[in-house]
Amino acid sequence: MLTGVGVRHLVLVILLTTWSCRRLPARAQAGGTGTVALTVLPDSVSVPRAWGNLVSVTVNPAFTNVELLWFQDAEGTIRKAVFDVSTQRLHHTGTLIPRK
Repeated sequence: MLTGVGVRHLVLVILLTTWSCRRLPARAQAGGTGTVALTVLPDSVSVPRAWGNLVSVTVNPAFTNVELLWFQDAEGTIRKAVFDVSTQRLHHTGTLIPRK
């Protein structure tokens, strides 16, 4: 159990900790909207050729049944398709990230 001196030290630490806290600066939002455009895939077994070349495949260790397929077209636009390994199908929507 804490003695009187221990309690005082604990209160002092708590007070100093709260005084040293500062509000973080606001994050700048890309494009000002905070959202990324979605695009609908024509079917669940193919990716449109206009999406360009496959440049990367990533997997989140927490969700190993899903692979993220990253494409880039000639204009630099990036698109992401989600492939479900368990069903062997693409998710019906993809993500569109334009380059400026």
